[in-house]
Parts: sequence; C-alpha cells; structure tokens
Amino acid sequence: MDIAERGNRASIDKDQVLTWLDSKKPNSVLYVCFDSLCYFSKSQLLEIGLGLESSKALFIWVIRNSYKDGFLPEGFDERVRDRALVIKGWAPQFYNENFALNRLDIGAGIGVKTGLAWGEEENIGVLVTRDRVEEVVTRLMGESEAVQGMESGE
Repeated sequence: MDIAERGNRASIDKDQVLTWLDSKKPNSVLYVCFDSLCYFSKSQLLEIGLGLESSKALFIWVIRNSYKDGFLPEGFDERVRDRALVIKGWAPQFYNENFALNRLDIGAGIGVKTGLAWGEEENIGVLVTRDRVEEVVTRLMGESEAVQGMESGE
C-alpha cells in the first residue's frame, strides 16, 4: 500500500492534487494541514483562513470534514480560487510539527506552545491571529536568507 493511501480514503482525487501542484513553480506552495485529532474553534479557523488569504501565497489547506461550511467569509473560495486548493476531508499528513521543525529543521512554527483540552476549543477562541498567520506564511514563502537555508538544507 502506498504511504499516501494509508488511513481514511482521500476526499479529493490524488491526480487532481498532482495536476494542480504541477501547474505551480517548485517550492512555491504552502501545505497547511493539522492532525486529524486537532479541533479548532470556528473563530480560529477564520483567522487562519484570512491570514492565508492576506499572505497572497499559493497554498493547499486541508480542513477536517466535520467542520460545516460557513466559518469563512462569503466569497473566500472565489477570492483564493486561482492560488489555493482547499481540501475538506482526509489528506495524508506525514510529519508533525516537532519532527519537521526540530529534527528536520524545516518549516516555521506559528507560535502556539500548548495544546487545548479536548472539548474546550470554542471556549478558548483564537490563539493565533490572521496577522500572525500572514506574517509566518510571508516569511516562509519569501526570498529571505532563512528561507533559502531551509530549502538548501543548511
């Protein structure tokens, strides 16, 4: 079995994703995916979405299918249609944040240092603002020396 086929069945055709990726320059697409056990408040998802939109970066955003439509502002899908692929449902995730940031020394942390108690997400609200999402995405997808070092494995 292919590693990309483990877990639940994908909610989008693999060839559709690969065709979309092949139409973009190498190293130009940000992949945003959280573990299937993560649950965010709708206000936090809104901040993430608006930060991604404001960053102007190309991105794939995987959102668990248990979230109902309506947490993003009207017109979001149309505004990001040419530079984003929003997947609602299962998509494979191969690395967790600790492994990617600390072991592989790639990527950029967003700044959340603690987890939330299961079921308390709506009570806590927003931990990461849209401005912070935009800032980190812009830094990660930019042309800075730090980004160049990540890409070359330095």
